[in-house]
Amino acid sequence: MKIPTQKDLGAAGFGLAWLIFNAAGWGLGFGMQLWLHFQMSDGLSGMFSVLIAAAVVGLTQWLALRWLLPRLGTGSMGIAWVILTMFGYAAGFLAGSLISERIDAATEPLLLALLNFAAWGVVGLTTGFLQWSLLQIAVRGAPWWIGATTLGYGLGGILLARLLLDHPLGALDYGLAGLLVGAATLVAIARLRRPLS
Repeated sequence: MKIPTQKDLGAAGFGLAWLIFNAAGWGLGFGMQLWLHFQMSDGLSGMFSVLIAAAVVGLTQWLALRWLLPRLGTGSMGIAWVILTMFGYAAGFLAGSLISERIDAATEPLLLALLNFAAWGVVGLTTGFLQWSLLQIAVRGAPWWIGATTLGYGLGGILLARLLLDHPLGALDYGLAGLLVGAATLVAIARLRRPLS
């Protein structure tokens, strides 16, 4: 049996922190989105609450990433990460809403799952692409981030659709989806561990 080294323990600690921060960011961010959505009645409340959720998710991701990638640790990089996450969510939710219109008409469970995967996958794609534009400054292997984010968000969308069949969605449900996103992106993070010289 191999005894874990300090480096192994550091990587495991980061992995656990990444999963926790993603789950907390999604739970808190989308919990705030739900609360704001019910407090505000005008048409702008939907996009405003999505931007709040995105800001919280982006902030929690950056708080974890700065531990692993010191080049992203400065405050200006944190602000950039949060803003890019917000723009990615906004673009993704606008594009994904075209797919979401078909979700209400879907009656087949497989079609419903595929449409949810596609709608949330678009959010992951746009968010991952914009976050990648910042990651590529700091590390090699950053293109993996786009695919992992797309996959993670798509899987999170399927989970949310399944949970919605049982009860109205809440912060805990979004936290579970965030855990899925964290797991998918953690695979990409393993490829990001080679800093640029």
